[in-house]
Amino acid sequence: PVAVGVLQQAAADLVVFVLLVREKLRRKHGITVEVPVAWTGGVVEGMTLVREAFFAGLHAAAPEMPVASESAVSLNGALWRAKRLADAEKA
Repeated sequence: PVAVGVLQQAAADLVVFVLLVREKLRRKHGITVEVPVAWTGGVVEGMTLVREAFFAGLHAAAPEMPVASESAVSLNGALWRAKRLADAEKA
């Protein structure tokens, strides 16, 4: 069915986006360790087909990359970033 194909493509696209960010971190910032992947809500949380394909795709492409098994609260990421910026201004 078309809907299944769309969801499978969505999962594949998400994997590509994560791998692109990983490559940019390596190339532009010299980060060589695997950075953990967090995700939040939306289609990954609500659609089993997308979630399983997303996890499988990341594991196949980067088996050492830690991927959170539970959805993150997006506000926590914003608060973490704001704290880092505030701490940097104090220094």
